[in-house]
Amino acid sequence: SFSHISYSQINLVPNPSFEQNDTCDIYGPCPTGFSMICLADGWTTAKGSPDYFNSCNSDSISITRVSVPSNFLGYQDAVTGNAYAGFFTHLDFNPNNYNEREWIECGLISPLIIGKKYKVGFKISLADSVNCSTNNIGVLFSTVSLWKEVSDPLNNFTHFNTQIIIEDTFSWTSIEGEFIADSSYQYL
Repeated sequence: SFSHISYSQINLVPNPSFEQNDTCDIYGPCPTGFSMICLADGWTTAKGSPDYFNSCNSDSISITRVSVPSNFLGYQDAVTGNAYAGFFTHLDFNPNNYNEREWIECGLISPLIIGKKYKVGFKISLADSVNCSTNNIGVLFSTVSLWKEVSDPLNNFTHFNTQIIIEDTFSWTSIEGEFIADSSYQYL
């Protein structure tokens, strides 16, 4: 859940807790399986196939269950409300041995102002069913949408990231920091 990307206490991230659903799929606004982050209003896939979890999915037995709090990755309450996004920071099951990472993306409510300091914050939790922890989870700002770069690796750069190894599967870990905008970024 993205708690804030802000300047002067104005949150510039639309739908930061993924609560508002939209219809980007023929099945409607409630996720019915994997890779449906586009159902969270304002969010899309930037790379890979990130998932959208929402309590409106009442499936309790399917391997593709994407409900909150119980889903195919384990059990986790939402930070607020009844929804959250999920993505893998490392997958190594590709036959070409390509280490896949998944990214989510949104357009900011207004572009960042060059030279201004912004506070960045989000909450993250390790899924119950994964077999390794991770660090260096971060935020990259861009002047253009990155969704076309799905199969192309980008440089390993973020404007803000955490060195904390995310190991907690029970609670959400708060990640916060600040950075000074060096461009009129319009996407996160």
